[in-house]
Amino acid sequence: MTQKYYKRALIIGGGISGLGAAQLLAKRCTLIRVSDGKKILPRLRDQFIKIGAEIFEGGHSDAHLEQCDVMICSPGVPESHPLIALSKHRKIPIFSEIDLAMAEYSGTTVAVTGTNGKSTICAMIAHSLKNLGHNALPGGNFGDPPSKMLAENRSPDYLILELSSYQLEISRFKSSKVAIFSNFSFDHLGRHGTLETYFRAKWSIFATLIPKGIGYVTPEVLDLCRKYQIEPISNIKVIEPSSSVYKDLTPSHLRSPHNILNFCFAATSVAFLTGYSDKEISSSLQDFTGLPYRCQKIGSFFGVEVTNDSKSTNVDSTLAALKGCSSPVILFMGGQGKGEPYTPILDQTQKIGALVAFGSSGQVIYDELSTVRHRYCFRSLKEAVSALKALILQHQYPVLFSPGCASFDEFENYEQRGQFFSDQIILMEGNS
Repeated sequence: MTQKYYKRALIIGGGISGLGAAQLLAKRCTLIRVSDGKKILPRLRDQFIKIGAEIFEGGHSDAHLEQCDVMICSPGVPESHPLIALSKHRKIPIFSEIDLAMAEYSGTTVAVTGTNGKSTICAMIAHSLKNLGHNALPGGNFGDPPSKMLAENRSPDYLILELSSYQLEISRFKSSKVAIFSNFSFDHLGRHGTLETYFRAKWSIFATLIPKGIGYVTPEVLDLCRKYQIEPISNIKVIEPSSSVYKDLTPSHLRSPHNILNFCFAATSVAFLTGYSDKEISSSLQDFTGLPYRCQKIGSFFGVEVTNDSKSTNVDSTLAALKGCSSPVILFMGGQGKGEPYTPILDQTQKIGALVAFGSSGQVIYDELSTVRHRYCFRSLKEAVSALKALILQHQYPVLFSPGCASFDEFENYEQRGQFFSDQIILMEGNS
């Protein structure tokens, strides 16, 4: 994308990505319009108004595209959106917010995707590079939208982009020096329709590589590439923890199976980017403590350890959390389901001392995991947490809050859900 030729822009989506795009475009566009199918949050609306954007909310109209010579799409906008079809018909260029930023960015880009773990890999890479003396920032689906960073003159030497399938589906940039596809499992069929379409959206991350760039995958991801008859590109290498030089160098507090894999991806990428030695890279991650709401130890309450894994929004992530447990737990699982079966959780039945199902998918989880001996079902997370003290006194197991579902039945996002869970436990113990 060559932005300097575009002066009148329509942005689809009034969220944080749309705002970042508007802030970056405000430096050169004479007209910025923002169209959103819902009401824009007041705090974001005020910022759009501040930069002089025209706002249309509560529905889209063909008229919003009049006089515009470019359209910028936020990640939540599917390719089937009617304004995308209209733009194509009128031969109006269409770009993602990521494309917009990448056309401005001149540093080194690392692109990371995967069903689970991509935020942790991005955070590890950024953390390692910073500790090695480089200016590095995470962005995209984790951290700020890159357009917002650039609009605020925060242009790091290394930009570590977490990219969802939604972002990749509509992005066309080609500036990644490293691209990572960490893992793949059932998710987002409401958007993509089939697992193959979802996989292909993820695989397109390798189309962002520059000629001398490199891609990293697991053997399982490469097998799926072959299954879906996708031609693998030549500059892809397989990361397998069992044969990686970094397995034995993984810091002791990161030695759960999924974090060993994350560490290997991060360390291999940093080595390629910088040329530092294995030991130097390992040392740079010794003080990495993980992310909020991703298997985060929040303390000991009512005599047992409580782990907040609210970032778990699919069954695979709950399985990974259970595999990292050294003893049986009281597992909190529930929220807005994605249509996937919950029965794979039964592979870790020995780790489930008691199951607490909650939310709109609570009853389905309760029914499908019927072989778990101690099961409870609640209409909401608030009701489930209110019973926690009694459950701990009865079972005396640590608590793992790993919902395995989206949060949207009760909360705006997984962060709000995770904060609610932590706050309620602290409040309960303070009142006990």
